[in-house]
Amino acid sequence: MKNFSPWFLLVIVLAWFWPVLLGHRATSRHIDTQAIPSATFYQDALADGRTPTWNEREGFGTPAVADGTLGVYYPPHQLVYRLLPPAQGWTALLVLHTLAAAGFTWICARGFGIAPAGCLLSAIIFAGQGFFISHADLSWAVTTGCWLPLAVLATWRWLEHRSIPWLFGLVLILGIQCLAGHFQVAWMTIASLGLLSLGWLFLSENRLTRLPQLGCLLLAIAAGLALAAIQLVPSAELAATGDLRGRGSAFFSSFSISPWHLITGHFAPLLLHYDPLWTEVAWKPWQSSPGESLPYVGFLSLGLATLTIRVAHHDKRVRLWTAVLILSLVLSLGRFLPGFEQLIRCPGFGWFPAPGRWSLVSGLCWSLLAGFSLERLDTQRLSNWCQGFSLISLLLLGGATWILINQASDTEAFYQGPGMALSERLLEFGYTVTDLQTRGLTPANELQRLLTTGLLAPVLVLIAIGLAGMSGIPRWASRRLSVIVLVLTCLDLGLTGSMLRPVHFDATSYQPTQQSPVLRRLAKRPDQRIISTLGRLPMAAGLSVAENSATPRVETTWTPEHASVNHWWPRDWSPLPPVRRQDELGVLAAHLPQKLGPDDILLMRLSGTSVLICDSKTPAPRPDGPLRRLATFDDSWLGRIIHGRAFSRGTEMVQFTTWTLPADQPGARAWFFPVSSPAAPGSDPRAATLPPPARRHPLRDALPIPQLEDLGESVTLDLTSQSGGVLVLADQDYPGWTAQCRQLSPRPGSWKTAPVETAWGRWRAIHLPSAGHWQVHFTFTPLSHRTGRSISLATLITVLLLGILWLRLRATGAPPIESDSILLPADHTGPPS
Repeated sequence: MKNFSPWFLLVIVLAWFWPVLLGHRATSRHIDTQAIPSATFYQDALADGRTPTWNEREGFGTPAVADGTLGVYYPPHQLVYRLLPPAQGWTALLVLHTLAAAGFTWICARGFGIAPAGCLLSAIIFAGQGFFISHADLSWAVTTGCWLPLAVLATWRWLEHRSIPWLFGLVLILGIQCLAGHFQVAWMTIASLGLLSLGWLFLSENRLTRLPQLGCLLLAIAAGLALAAIQLVPSAELAATGDLRGRGSAFFSSFSISPWHLITGHFAPLLLHYDPLWTEVAWKPWQSSPGESLPYVGFLSLGLATLTIRVAHHDKRVRLWTAVLILSLVLSLGRFLPGFEQLIRCPGFGWFPAPGRWSLVSGLCWSLLAGFSLERLDTQRLSNWCQGFSLISLLLLGGATWILINQASDTEAFYQGPGMALSERLLEFGYTVTDLQTRGLTPANELQRLLTTGLLAPVLVLIAIGLAGMSGIPRWASRRLSVIVLVLTCLDLGLTGSMLRPVHFDATSYQPTQQSPVLRRLAKRPDQRIISTLGRLPMAAGLSVAENSATPRVETTWTPEHASVNHWWPRDWSPLPPVRRQDELGVLAAHLPQKLGPDDILLMRLSGTSVLICDSKTPAPRPDGPLRRLATFDDSWLGRIIHGRAFSRGTEMVQFTTWTLPADQPGARAWFFPVSSPAAPGSDPRAATLPPPARRHPLRDALPIPQLEDLGESVTLDLTSQSGGVLVLADQDYPGWTAQCRQLSPRPGSWKTAPVETAWGRWRAIHLPSAGHWQVHFTFTPLSHRTGRSISLATLITVLLLGILWLRLRATGAPPIESDSILLPADHTGPPS
């Protein structure tokens, strides 16, 4: 079977993403309005010669290096975004990391002694599994998940063969994975290595003599984390200062996989994940979503893996894979697991929601078990197993489907039509406006069609497998079983991905300032902050956006009376800065602009938020209200980005209006407030935790500072004051910001350090002691970043020195204690003695 080259993986992955070859890019609402604007900011910062540690375009500023979703120090990000435009770069990273997931799994399987054909099957299964399919619009999923197989192999090579190179490799692998971002996947990787090590110790003889190896493994894991300290330390600081409200059991148990969803997800991926009509009745009552609960790995993969467990359970490797598989499946149950409340009190398990993401680990175990058996298929044994597998699978699928339908029929939504939010998804899916208005589109009325769509294909396949087992495997097929299994698995996962992947590929370019009249007009004034329902999209035009998504109240989000707003739940939760009244401004102005009052206008003026964008579905501000209409645009490109492809089938021109502050009430990002000594009550912004009400007229004597130079990690401004007072910069006061000031006139002076204080509970402020012409320079040099950078550098030097020392000892003729080869013979069936 030497013809099964790993280069086939390149053809297979490119076939799954074939439009990319024609210059297409991955698009979805999340990608276009969240991911690519962030990537644009990152690329612009790299073009300016800086690796961004502060993101001046998001909200009132956020620590970019602490944001795990950006991965500013991740080497592939540094390379790709220097070479490609953001949209094409994002798509290239998606495809390249999927290819890396396949390639790393091939290496992992080969290192475990699996033959080439089995390695190819394992690689196809892992790279094409449901976790990567359902999370295709979230870059962190495949970017971090692709490193799991290499980490598992490095651990195995050290434990079983004492391979020092692989121990050093584990340090590098874990360090790179943590630099990629999303730390939940990194935690699951480390936990999987722990489970694998404990299982290896349990199955080993002379366990006491094996303990030093486990100690070295722990040191390697710690070194891997230290290597990524430049990312982890700032992220830990952000988590410590973030908003922790609502992070109770309701938060950590959200997006668990029930046993019934686990079964249907393995056997019938189209049943509950395909049609959006299931959302209200088969997902929200279970506090989950199809995007977080797709463990599918293919029919044949399940059959081959379970066959391996049955006939090769004596093999040490199979026992370890099976143990990790069972534990990962159990952990994915989340709140449906007895003792889950106690589990989330443990470190690691109590840091992240969405237990269903453990399907990533179970996907690797399924792939290794399936690949192990491919070269050991016996025709008679396979025929017998096909019959049992088909029967048991049909019974499990039927029982789980009956339970889910029974539970769904007890909900009111089962007999009700779709709401506004679901209607948009149905139009995107392919339903028409006529369908929504005339068909009585309810799960109850559409149940037969929904079940036929979701169950027909898997039931027919399972019946075909059973009939094939009863009639016997033909002689011509028995000689080509490996090829048949590989081809069918590629088709299975490829078709499933094409139908369930939450992205599509579009050949159009992504140039907001050229394609959108609204953003092109606003980009002429990049110093102003924007409020809109466009997410981060204005960031792609170089604009700063005010936050427009509120922190969900987790305790009430999943209750029936709040079910209509469950779609606001963030799919990618990251630590948030402390929530203050300033954050509520973006939510109110973006969604309910007609309710803006004097206090909100004051807050807009104080923060330099001068423009509001309203689309055709957002209630416009009152004509007699405090905001002034600036312009009206017909922007079809922006409409398609915001409302999806379905909108382009209807009205081609979408109307957007922009609103601004009245001319007699200008806004600015920085203000100077005269403060006497002693300060009059209410005059010192540093003494208040919230912005003042408008009736106090706090801006009556304040001096706006319209011009400033913002370079991200530094902000410079000039002002002339008639007295001493307080300078307030409406940017987030975060640990690491320092300030220096100097007087230019009437008495020129040198730079002096000024303590950075907090104004109104959120923004930066410094005290200027006297009148004159002042120059102020803010600089972001956080201790967390400097500490993390020092730890990473020290760890890298230490690892390199230890590696050089080991190479020199080896060169002097010291007896080797390990086997460095990872490519074991194809007929190797067990670990070497």
